[in-house]
Amino acid sequence: MPVDALVTPEVMLWARVTRGYDIEQAAKKIGRPSHEIRAWEEGSQCPTMPQARKAAEVYKRALAVLYLPEPPSGYEVLRDFRRLPDDAVHVFSPELLMLIRECRSRQQWLREFRQDEGAELLSFLGSANTDANHSAVAESARALIALSHEELLSCRTREDALSVWIEHVEDAGIYVVRDSSIPCAEARGFALCDPYAPFIFVNSKDAKAAQVFTLAHELAHLLIDVSGVSNLEHSGQWQIPDAKVVEVFCNRVAGQIVLPNSVFDRVWNGLSSDTSVEERIEKVADKCKVSSDVVARRLLDKRIVSEQEYRELHDSYTERWLELQDAKLQASKARGEPPQVYYPMMVMRNGRALTRIVLGAYFAGAISGREAWSVLNVKVDKFNKLAGKVGMYAHASRGGVP
Repeated sequence: MPVDALVTPEVMLWARVTRGYDIEQAAKKIGRPSHEIRAWEEGSQCPTMPQARKAAEVYKRALAVLYLPEPPSGYEVLRDFRRLPDDAVHVFSPELLMLIRECRSRQQWLREFRQDEGAELLSFLGSANTDANHSAVAESARALIALSHEELLSCRTREDALSVWIEHVEDAGIYVVRDSSIPCAEARGFALCDPYAPFIFVNSKDAKAAQVFTLAHELAHLLIDVSGVSNLEHSGQWQIPDAKVVEVFCNRVAGQIVLPNSVFDRVWNGLSSDTSVEERIEKVADKCKVSSDVVARRLLDKRIVSEQEYRELHDSYTERWLELQDAKLQASKARGEPPQVYYPMMVMRNGRALTRIVLGAYFAGAISGREAWSVLNVKVDKFNKLAGKVGMYAHASRGGVP
């Protein structure tokens, strides 16, 4: 006779909701009728042990978690600052929720590690608010990351510029991770505030110049100490009352971070007025390594173009980007999908700064191989090659001993 698993109903509900599944989706994945899933969550019925194990597997939780007396604290869903159409699904997808959980897990480890190391609190977190002058906040942000415009102008490509941006942001004590598993329309980025280990996620599926803007936008979130998920869309409805205030402010700050007025004015005024506005936008975007939309938005702020003209420009840039992505996808399919490059991908997903800290602690004997593996999700026998990818060439190898 099957043995009942005496799981906690409230925890079963929490596990499903935080995984991003509705009743029907959970029922399909677990392989039980939806009324049974509901009964488990109401406490009127218990799953059998095999059913509980399957539920734990589907919800990506340890089986023991389902027996806790109440849902764990500290795992609340991030605030939703996305703009979405009325007919869109407003909950976070399971993939996005899993990505947030992974980042929070790394953040928790890093916070405890830095506290044990005697690290000081980061003073810039919460140093601004949405009532502040966005140009002044942007200026303080640029001072924080110590990135000169001359250094950006020396970059050959937008990819080079993105790498420089990330390097400077990480040098300020912020941990940047990127991943391409989430559609840009769902989330272009999110910020996880913490006075010891603030995290920024940037969707690497986006254009390189757009990733720079997302990075700056999430940096603004850290400065006002407001965690949340953004998609930076220009149309649709916000889901929480103060979302518009926060996102408009962060967008304005981000615009000034990536393209200060002084730089824009110098480049824009140096272009011939005989050329079209569209051509001048492209020249400024190429010169300053920013997206065309950032330049068009600046023209709107300065009333050089109207709201309608900006909207038309934005729509054309979006359409152009989608066409380019589709062309890349078709070309990739035609020649066969190339294999993913493992080590660069893992550096991108974990972030260069976090990878260096974890590997440095492992090579110094401060943490075990098992602990390092649990943070980075990289096997111990790959640590030496991974170290080389983040510039750690001189270290004492522990021979892969956990």
